[in-house]
Amino acid sequence: MRKNKRLHLKDGEGFVLCWDKPLSMRKVKPIKIFSLFEVDNWSTTSSRIFLGNFSSRERALDAFKKNSHKKANLLIIETELNKFEEL
Repeated sequence: MRKNKRLHLKDGEGFVLCWDKPLSMRKVKPIKIFSLFEVDNWSTTSSRIFLGNFSSRERALDAFKKNSHKKANLLIIETELNKFEEL
């Protein structure tokens, strides 16, 4: 058995970590999440109603179709996980 065996872990979103490299040299692909909001006709930030986070745009659309009335306006914002920013 080798001492510095390379270990790769993968999850459903394409996260790849190499444990034999220092933290600064590891290649980590960011995970995207889609935040679903219901807004009024003017689409201002104060009129947003948060409805949930989803792993794909299609899942967010399906949830919106099942749970909202037809006259509501939709806003989907794509963001990265573990990143501090204003929505």
